[in-house]
Amino acid sequence: MRKSLIVLAALLLLCSAGCSLFTTGNDVNLPLQAGLLTDGSSVEDGGINQAVWTCLQQMKSELSGFEAHYKVPGQDGGYSECAAVLAERGCTLIVCVDGSMADTIAKVAVENPSCTFLVLNSEEIRANNVVSMGFSMDEAVYLAGYAAAKTSVSERLGCVHGRMTEETERLVVSFMAGARAANSDITILRRNIMAQRDGGRLTAEELVANGVDVIFHADGAGDSAVLRVCEENGIWAVGANTEQGQGNPDCMLAYAEIQIDTALRQIINEASSKELKYGARTFDFSNGGIALTIGESILSEKAITSVNNIREKLAAGEITLPATFEQLFEKYPDLVEGQGSR
Repeated sequence: MRKSLIVLAALLLLCSAGCSLFTTGNDVNLPLQAGLLTDGSSVEDGGINQAVWTCLQQMKSELSGFEAHYKVPGQDGGYSECAAVLAERGCTLIVCVDGSMADTIAKVAVENPSCTFLVLNSEEIRANNVVSMGFSMDEAVYLAGYAAAKTSVSERLGCVHGRMTEETERLVVSFMAGARAANSDITILRRNIMAQRDGGRLTAEELVANGVDVIFHADGAGDSAVLRVCEENGIWAVGANTEQGQGNPDCMLAYAEIQIDTALRQIINEASSKELKYGARTFDFSNGGIALTIGESILSEKAITSVNNIREKLAAGEITLPATFEQLFEKYPDLVEGQGSR
């Protein structure tokens, strides 16, 4: 079941002329040194740390005067110590991957006022030299739900997740809302696999036995028993992150992606031209900060056109996404979620 994958973002999420990469001329403040504080993993983790480091390395090769360094907290010392080392090396821009370290980062930012800190996936950190970078993955997952409903022949979708955090609820609700918007007759069977020790294999097999032909894995890793069940049974899977998608190309219908390269380039371009504003910053379809990768030959041409139209509406802010189950069922009281799934 080999399916070639394309990044729809390449066709649909191009930045406007106002979102160009590095500018040239008198408004650029170079040289600029950037530092990366990982989340404790290496820059070869195959995940977000590697993606950020790869982006910084590409910028280094493209720009004369741009330098990049990194530190791994826990391996190279404590978080504060690692930040101090980067600052001593001349890094005026420090990218912090671990948004859960918000309190520590706020303290470190105060201790290093000459540095600008970019914090990924974090709520706003109230400091005069911090940019909190958020990514609206719910938009991409909504679109994935829409594509899943357009693909399903049985009109029965599966949705599996672990601990129901606020973030997980938002993703699950977004997927269900997108599916319902695409097909008013869709049935969604939702299952929590938190208590299972088999990674969700039995649950996924139960969903397959109940006629599900597309399963959304809300917060799993790339090496997932759920995704392996999808491949073994010839049904489609939808992933909530790049790791899931790139690790399981045979069974992936679609997967959501953070466009970290686009986001970082926009921020660093603004910093280099002294136009950067501190505070919370959201990246979504409108500014190319997120994307949905989808199988080229899976959807019909008509369905792809429909998916593209929904993406454009999301980018334009014409679709309001529910964030909770209460909001979801208030908007779609007729939504069939499936037996034993609430």
